[in-house]
Amino acid sequence: MNRGSFGETGTTGTWGILHPAPHAFGRVPCRPSGIYNAPAVPRRPRHWIPADTTMMQLGTWRGHPLDLVVLCVLHALNALRCLIAVFTLTLPDTPTLLFQGFALVSGTIILVAWWAGDRWPRAVRIGGVAALIVMTAWFTAVAPTGPGATASAVALLWIVVHQAVFAPGRIARAWLFPAIVGMVVGISVQPAISGALAVVIIFQLAVTFVAAVEAVIRVQQRVQGLTTFDRLTGAANRLGLELAVNHAMAFASRRAELTTLAMIDLDDFKSVNDAHGHLVGDLRLQETVDNWKQALRETDVVSRYGGDEFIVLFPRTDLDTARGLLDRLSDVSPVSWTAGLTHVAPGELLEDAIRRADEQMYAARSRERGASA
Repeated sequence: MNRGSFGETGTTGTWGILHPAPHAFGRVPCRPSGIYNAPAVPRRPRHWIPADTTMMQLGTWRGHPLDLVVLCVLHALNALRCLIAVFTLTLPDTPTLLFQGFALVSGTIILVAWWAGDRWPRAVRIGGVAALIVMTAWFTAVAPTGPGATASAVALLWIVVHQAVFAPGRIARAWLFPAIVGMVVGISVQPAISGALAVVIIFQLAVTFVAAVEAVIRVQQRVQGLTTFDRLTGAANRLGLELAVNHAMAFASRRAELTTLAMIDLDDFKSVNDAHGHLVGDLRLQETVDNWKQALRETDVVSRYGGDEFIVLFPRTDLDTARGLLDRLSDVSPVSWTAGLTHVAPGELLEDAIRRADEQMYAARSRERGASA
């Protein structure tokens, strides 16, 4: 079996002090020199993009995730609307206590979100969106005028667009159903809107909701594809790696599982460019990434860190399993390589883990050169 050489760092106990545990194997022999033809393998991106992470979630405002900030703004507007209704509506049957209760709910969600930040549980996020839909649908149903009810129903569009911007497409589409149902119920029971006018408003708003969500999702996917993948190889770039690492570490902290990272440097790849030209070198890089993607699991992430340096992320994976996965890479790799292997500790900066893996990679290369001398 052909194997790349690599070193590693491990842990003692659960997340103990990191210490070196070097292992070295033989090198993968390069293919014979000559005219090189890369296989015609389509380099479609693997679905490693985290299921609960989007590009917009990278944004923060004063240390708080941007999606939570916008959700808090929506709840603040809802609370303001409730308070305005309390102080301006003087009809005998005005449900003042209900308006006050809705304002209290939105205010509580804002306070909890601001206190929890990115630690806010997913269930609470879902509850915050659901509460907005329910309250907005209720406002639509009890609005004293037809235009007011229509304006309240349009506010549901803000909620589904918020999900389309900050949540993955499947989740944003899932929120369309309760939003449209809330809009339909609110308009249907609204006494100021009836008959054909209600049908027209419901149809137009439903089409607008779906069209807006689909448009935002497609733009998100396009932007994410352009900004998180390396154009030459189809591997993740550094931003894509950050997305994947953030997701993997969040998942690992909830499940008390390990995340492992490998730094891989192709051996003497400059000689390929010098001997055959950069076009042949590019084709060999493409084939290398294609073969690695085929050999790895769906959850593993191949990222191009530099010219001929790659980082492979192994979520929910210990060192022993990662070594086996590196063996798979060596079996299908058209070039020889050296790797450093390490765990990523919870809360650790990605740069620190990469530096440690890089040190292990150079240590493994030095041992290999010493053994061949």
